[in-house]
Amino acid sequence: MLDKIGLKIARVIQALFGHRGGLHWPLWAGLMIWAGGRYESEWLLWFGAGYLLHIAGDAITVAGVPLLGPLSGKKISLFPMRTGGRLETAVSFCLWAFILWRVALIGWGQAGTLIDLGYQILERINHLMSVR
Repeated sequence: MLDKIGLKIARVIQALFGHRGGLHWPLWAGLMIWAGGRYESEWLLWFGAGYLLHIAGDAITVAGVPLLGPLSGKKISLFPMRTGGRLETAVSFCLWAFILWRVALIGWGQAGTLIDLGYQILERINHLMSVR
């Protein structure tokens, strides 16, 4: 059921903005991170960070993203990786191996330390934004 709803929403968004169009401007993710820090909204900070990572992931594919939007709609590709190709599979494998190695290194019971690191980063961002 949720898949069908999500697909309909995705089609509407794509019709309005195009694939990897205006919603893939890093500007929006930056504004979310800024607003999350400014208004002490932890979920908005995390959502903005995840949004920015999603854009970064799309930026390393052949299709690219409009990194300079809204100044330019030209899609920029930082790395020629094809989605679903062997290189993507190899990169994904290496990233997962690294994550599992790090979690195993600190112990499954202490995996929360990775979350603590995330909170420390967000607190630092919040502090930097509050100093004007």
